[in-house]
Amino acid sequence: MTLKPAQQPLPALWKRTLTDIDDLTPNGSVPFAHTERLLVPKRAGVYLIHDLRGPLYVGATADFTRRFHEHFWLPTNAELAHAVAVPFGQTLFTWFLKADRKERFALERRLIRDLFPACNQSTKNPTN
Repeated sequence: MTLKPAQQPLPALWKRTLTDIDDLTPNGSVPFAHTERLLVPKRAGVYLIHDLRGPLYVGATADFTRRFHEHFWLPTNAELAHAVAVPFGQTLFTWFLKADRKERFALERRLIRDLFPACNQSTKNPTN
């Protein structure tokens, strides 16, 4: 008997998505486009840059607006810059408000571990 495509097991390398993490709801999301920067809050928390491929990058910041601008105009991550330049669907900037520094970094580590974003440097070395 052949399994239908929807019934076939998922490859072991596939990671979870945001919808699989029960206790996490984003506080906001905007298209990753220069004009949308004005809608991003000047607050602290954790953010994701993602498109239909899934999470591209996860980071923590004390100011979403500043970090959005830096990623858009002053990219230092070549893989992320390439992924954003050649998107698969719409690229989004999604954030989770976390004022407490320790909570921010704990959530950032958790999302990197659970979502395995393609462009985070820490996901390139499995010993991290």
